[in-house]
Amino acid sequence: MSIVPFLVLVIAVIADGGPGGNTVSVFDPTNVAEGGSVFKGLLFGILMFVGFELAAALGEETEHPRRSIPIAIVATILIIGVFYALTQYIGTIGSGGPDEVPFDFAAMGEYYVGRWLSVLIELAVILDILAVGIGFTAATSRGLFTLARDGLLPSRMAAVNRADVPTVATYTVGGLGLAVIVIGLLVYGTSATDGLPDVFNEFTVTSTIGAFVIAIVYVLLCVGGIRYFATRVVRPAAVVAGLIGLVTAAAGVGAQFIEGTAPVGDALWGRHLGLVVLALVAIWLVACVVSRPAAVDAAGDRAIVHHS
Repeated sequence: MSIVPFLVLVIAVIADGGPGGNTVSVFDPTNVAEGGSVFKGLLFGILMFVGFELAAALGEETEHPRRSIPIAIVATILIIGVFYALTQYIGTIGSGGPDEVPFDFAAMGEYYVGRWLSVLIELAVILDILAVGIGFTAATSRGLFTLARDGLLPSRMAAVNRADVPTVATYTVGGLGLAVIVIGLLVYGTSATDGLPDVFNEFTVTSTIGAFVIAIVYVLLCVGGIRYFATRVVRPAAVVAGLIGLVTAAAGVGAQFIEGTAPVGDALWGRHLGLVVLALVAIWLVACVVSRPAAVDAAGDRAIVHHS
């Protein structure tokens, strides 16, 4: 439902053509804004797709996971890929011009269609933010539950209610999310600069942490996938896909440390805190490998083979 208002805008802008008309030059990788680059935007491109893999977290709650989960993940990538291409296209051709239309979908909705579409787009964004929160909570709580069940986190984290929902893990994720909100308010307050709340900087910090860490996770995932499909289940096409993913994710990580593409301002704190998170996870992993190697092996096997 939240996609519908954007599709209406896509049709309206393409039909109008925007200030400069329809053109395929939008998709030319060299056609970037002054001072920008595809490399600089790579991490944000990765961030926009983060979450496509969340369906896998519900594998044990799915009747036919080997069939349903791959369909859900691949379909999500294809649908969102087309959706992003369309919205970025109409945002590019539909903005600017003599009326200086901003690259803002709500503003473009009002300009090309009417105020009613602008309102629907803003409501759709609110629903999407809510959906992201639900998806993140569901996936992260299942991850904590699985690690606790495998003996790598406190056993209490594996507690479930009568509906088999991991309640303690869910409350933990919710508590951490609330703590981040409170910290942001304490650090930035409720004042605004140039009409934008200062606490918006918290989003800059946390999104940088998330994109940086998830890109490293994708690097590790690609390495594991390449090894798996090169040795256990030989699939050359999957190995090639893994190599492409590895290069893409590694470029996103490298961009964090190259002058001109590295974070600046408050976003730099995101990179620093991301390194802290990675260090803590590394320490935890080493401790688990040393103290409970059998549990680590069992967790790895469970990640490869679905157990009913």
